[in-house]
Amino acid sequence: MIGNRKLQPNTLMMGHGYDPALSEGALKPPIFLTSTFVFENAAAGKRFFEGVTGKRPGGAEGLVYSRFNGPNQEIAEDRLGLWEDAADALTFSSGMSAIATVLLTFVQPGDVIVHSAPLYAATETFIGRILGKFGVTWLDFPAGATAEEIKAVVERAKTMGRVALIYLESPANPTNVLVDVEAVAAARDAEFGGEHSHAAPLPGRLLMRKDLVKMQRSHDAQGQRGEGNSPPKEPASRGNGWGHRDSLGAQGMEKCRSC
Repeated sequence: MIGNRKLQPNTLMMGHGYDPALSEGALKPPIFLTSTFVFENAAAGKRFFEGVTGKRPGGAEGLVYSRFNGPNQEIAEDRLGLWEDAADALTFSSGMSAIATVLLTFVQPGDVIVHSAPLYAATETFIGRILGKFGVTWLDFPAGATAEEIKAVVERAKTMGRVALIYLESPANPTNVLVDVEAVAAARDAEFGGEHSHAAPLPGRLLMRKDLVKMQRSHDAQGQRGEGNSPPKEPASRGNGWGHRDSLGAQGMEKCRSC
């Protein structure tokens, strides 16, 4: 805020989540080439590790190990959350690590997944062949489906078991067909009453994936991220084992937004 004026995300992104006083006054965040961090004492180190691994409630109290958290990672996550107007964001080292973590967090044996089609091939394989081994079933609707078609699929899925989540990839891979996200959200609200908090195992979460792609010579480096408007359950929170896809990937990181 400047006076009574709220700053826009494109302004806040320039410095959000970074304090120059913590980095010798450097105007821009330096790249921290470290995997480990110094603790005040052994007891503090024990407490930090217990928080970041979920043995102690509340999450990480500070920087622990770059597999879990780090200055550059947290700055990127804070700014992604700001840009997407989300409560929080998580970054992953690969797209599939983001996708698999989300699915494993919310899907239980016997659940049903509703998703758009087609999906990234590895996502379809993970849902059909890996989760399928544990009794998880799925139904899909084409990326260009109408609101009526989407609602019919969701209604049918409810007869098969608990609908753990509705997962979207838009634009679809490889067709680039767009999913009518508003129609999907409307169908979800109609079927599940509009209650979509991560604080309890409620059905019908809406998750969407999108890719952030940076071209490097002839190769693609994809960063995956995940954002959410509702705080995720403890196992999926920052500081409880979510690491960095090449960078979440957020919807490529998935846009894992909980609506």
